[in-house]
Amino acid sequence: MGLKILVLHEVSYKHKVVYEYQDFAERFAARGHEVRVIDFDDSSDGKGYCEKISRTGIGTVELESLPFVKMPLVNYLTARANFSRRLEELLRAKAVDVIFLYSVAINGTEAVRLAKKYGVPVVYRILDVYHKLRQDPWIRWPLYWGEKYIYRNCDVVCLTNEKMRGYIRDMAGEEAARKAVVVQHGVDTEYFRENPAQRDWILAQTKWPADAKILLFLGTTYTFSGLRQIVAEWPAIVAKNPRLKLLVVGPGDLNADLERWGTEKGIQDSFASLGSKPYDDVPRYIAGSDLTLLPFELNDITRDIIPIKILQYLACSKPLLASPLPDVVRLFPNEESGVVYSDIADDKQFCRDMVALANDDARLGDLGRKGRAFIEKFFSINAQMDKLEALVKAPRGR
Repeated sequence: MGLKILVLHEVSYKHKVVYEYQDFAERFAARGHEVRVIDFDDSSDGKGYCEKISRTGIGTVELESLPFVKMPLVNYLTARANFSRRLEELLRAKAVDVIFLYSVAINGTEAVRLAKKYGVPVVYRILDVYHKLRQDPWIRWPLYWGEKYIYRNCDVVCLTNEKMRGYIRDMAGEEAARKAVVVQHGVDTEYFRENPAQRDWILAQTKWPADAKILLFLGTTYTFSGLRQIVAEWPAIVAKNPRLKLLVVGPGDLNADLERWGTEKGIQDSFASLGSKPYDDVPRYIAGSDLTLLPFELNDITRDIIPIKILQYLACSKPLLASPLPDVVRLFPNEESGVVYSDIADDKQFCRDMVALANDDARLGDLGRKGRAFIEKFFSINAQMDKLEALVKAPRGR
């Protein structure tokens, strides 16, 4: 018998780039559970909406987007108040068996408080050190205290890697750390797979020549993404290596700058920033590329993360040149996992390593095969979903 699972986040389910938030929810639905999602879609008109939706094509969920007053600060306060009312309605009606929570400020702390009142378990999924994503102390400190409250009062803290347990312990104490469980992201190795035919699809969009070597950055263009450093070196790189092409796919803070830099540096023929694209196109961009990139700067945000795109890159048999983020290095051995490490802190060396790897066809092929084998062995999505389903079925008294 399926569970009534409520998935909560404070970003848009419909408009956010597809990652595990939508993937896990729809895989729960595909396994016979009744899945409702409540989000906060700040890009909407604030009227709220409810619809059945599938972002992945795997399963369908019932999406409720919170209504709010579209004014600075007031939007958060009204969304939080409307969420509290709606969640209490659902809990009173016994429409929720378990809450799977991603968020903190708008619906996270209230979800934990009300769930405790009505005896409904909460599994909190932590993907980032949330309060450190914000620089404004007026936002950062409420998030810090919200995180601490959730860690201490939820039933399970679901981590992406073991190192995060120390972060939980430092913030919320030993009892919170003991209820932490590691569940990796996982990747669908049927959906993400080798497909050389997609190369022509990319070339048709970019107008690049058939002999182009495509270097791909996929995902959010954070200010710490390392793209600034690569684009700065790109004119000198393509002057010596005209076949190399840099492709950036995804939304983010740097998109406007990337377009401007491309024009200012005169690199439009070898550089394309395409912005956000549909989820169905993600495996196509990866499969059509030659080398993938993760040049993240090391900071408090990136130190303990494992970006899900790493799994997608390797599943498509594409080698990855990555900054040596500590937990990525721990889980993905150099070379044998299909990953090669180079530190963007030395941006010129990173670019030299990038060019050398991109021009070595034999090495690219060998790394691609190793990466696919490594993912099949350790990061199958079905194995991770089995763990996650066991958690939501019995989150208490483990």
